[in-house]
Amino acid sequence: MNCINDEFIQRYIDGELDVAENLILQDHIESCVACEAKLIRQVKIVAGIKEAIGNFVDENIEIPEFKFTPKRGYKKSIVRKMFYDLSAASAILIFVGIQMFQEKDVQTELMIRYQFESEYDANLPITEQEMSFDFFDENGKIIE
Repeated sequence: MNCINDEFIQRYIDGELDVAENLILQDHIESCVACEAKLIRQVKIVAGIKEAIGNFVDENIEIPEFKFTPKRGYKKSIVRKMFYDLSAASAILIFVGIQMFQEKDVQTELMIRYQFESEYDANLPITEQEMSFDFFDENGKIIE
């Protein structure tokens, strides 16, 4: 006859066997005195271990209900964030205002007119043509 191993007995003690395995173990223990003694010895060992680690404590330990307390600094964070946002916005507005009202450098508009001193000779390169340049400012006065 095949006897039951210690692991199977421990699963029986822990209540981890399904119904079919439980019936097989009980039938075998009724017919095998050695396995019955092994089961009794293992139950005593488990009871001793549980007693040693204090699992037989009957008193119920009350766990207090958790109460959420909001952080006090939460409102400060919102105020601080608004302060930073307003500071950044005002800095941008000041920068844009300064740029708009700042006196800008007046760029002079320069016109250039060139003309050939003599008739244009298409056979000569442009560097050998006789040209004169006239430079005008924005009022139409000749500069050079």
